[in-house]
Amino acid sequence: MKPILLAALTIPILCGCSQNHEDLQAWTEQVRRQAAAPTVSQAQPAAAGEAADHVSATDIFNPQRITHTPLAAEHSATAERPPQSILETLDLGSVRYVGRLKNGKRIKGYLQADGYVYTVTVGQRIGSGTVRRIDPERMLVGETVLPLTQAVSSAPENAVAAANHTQEDTP
Repeated sequence: MKPILLAALTIPILCGCSQNHEDLQAWTEQVRRQAAAPTVSQAQPAAAGEAADHVSATDIFNPQRITHTPLAAEHSATAERPPQSILETLDLGSVRYVGRLKNGKRIKGYLQADGYVYTVTVGQRIGSGTVRRIDPERMLVGETVLPLTQAVSSAPENAVAAANHTQEDTP
């Protein structure tokens, strides 16, 4: 009885697997054709005398690939840059040195300002300067200061004109 039941169940399953799946094969061929078709439009070469709209990213020597202006042209050396961290917004006069922790060669300094304690390392920017050295008793911060000639030249024109006028009046 069991072999007959097993054969009765197996025969319909095997017959179902041997059906012709023309619709599945047609769909598979359609997907293959779509995958083989190029989806990105190819850039046309520019005519002589016209600027090319498309520049290959792999052509590293093409000057048209560079679209930004050099940093030196955008900003002068004395221009202020926006603060990058909370520590750069602090006034150095309001900061109090708390201490330091040393773990092997790594040294971290701790500063207190506005009720918060901040961790700093050598080279980190704080206020208008940069942390140069962290000692057990103090922290050395080097500030960037404009030369006096640049500070005077950035004064308003009327102040400079008034200074020149007073010099001319004196014998």
